[in-house]
Amino acid sequence: MVLGFMNRFTAAGIVICGSILPLTGGRAEPTTICGQTVNYVVTPPASDVSPELRALSGIWVGDSATGSVGECKFCIGFVIESIRSDATASAKYVWGDKIKCFANGANFLIKPGVNPWEGKMTGGVLHFVSADGQYSFDLRVTNPNEMRGIFSAPTGRGNAQMSRPR
Repeated sequence: MVLGFMNRFTAAGIVICGSILPLTGGRAEPTTICGQTVNYVVTPPASDVSPELRALSGIWVGDSATGSVGECKFCIGFVIESIRSDATASAKYVWGDKIKCFANGANFLIKPGVNPWEGKMTGGVLHFVSADGQYSFDLRVTNPNEMRGIFSAPTGRGNAQMSRPR
């Protein structure tokens, strides 16, 4: 009787530990950002990473405004998966499938996507650049749950604003 209870207790403990440990051991988690399924692994920053850098870790979602007065917007997101003590970061940049323009009510369909990007913090600004060097974001955390900045593309520049999902 006691042995049967102990075996069930041990089995339950193994199941519980097996459910918890992968969350801290690097198992990919899925989420939806801008209509895209994103598999990600956020590695907690090491203890020697500054609090300013630690604040960047995790998921950020918002939009980017284009045009001379920001009349068009599209959904963007970053999953900042790792931040290292040398102020470099690895992330996934996500964008949606539509640019919405408010002045004329037009919507332009674009190809959505998820791409890995590398970045570096310099002077309080996190600078991310696409692998081909054509696109970039300069982002700054403006409060614990908000990040703002500028993006650059071959077609021009615009403003970016993101927050942590609730």
